[in-house]
Amino acid sequence: MLNCLGAGVLRPSAKEVAEQANVSTRAVFRHFENMEALLEIASELQIERVMHDLPPLVHHGVLGKRIEALVSRTTRGYELAAPVRRATLLWVHDSKVVRDRHRWVRAQVRKQVRRVFRPELEALAKLHRRDRIEALSGLLSAAYWDELRTHQRLSEPTARRVLEETIRSLLVP
Repeated sequence: MLNCLGAGVLRPSAKEVAEQANVSTRAVFRHFENMEALLEIASELQIERVMHDLPPLVHHGVLGKRIEALVSRTTRGYELAAPVRRATLLWVHDSKVVRDRHRWVRAQVRKQVRRVFRPELEALAKLHRRDRIEALSGLLSAAYWDELRTHQRLSEPTARRVLEETIRSLLVP
């Protein structure tokens, strides 16, 4: 499934998955109850693969280094996951697994924002803190990364620099 998605097959059939795996279609359904079950296992494997290749989360030290590290970690994950993520966007309305995985990624970004920028966020009034978390999470979303990389056609280093500068402007009084 992941090989199909990575190769640009946006909605691989059981037959295409079987051909990619060099097995029969029947073998696919011997191992998976349905395509949704296959997608669930594939998404778990994708998360595992991507998480394995991410730089560590830095939540102490100078603000500039924390911003740089979080942007690097987040955008590295998006670059690694891009082909599979773009394909799964077609399934988000049909697949509970895909909706849940996308929700999980957004929740992880929010958690990381709260943890990495705790000192700066705690210095804000509660209402402003919530708004700032929402703004930072939006900036660190896969959708915004796609906007910068795909639609605005920024290079990876330039897109990272734009994110770092924008995040800094939200955190430095």
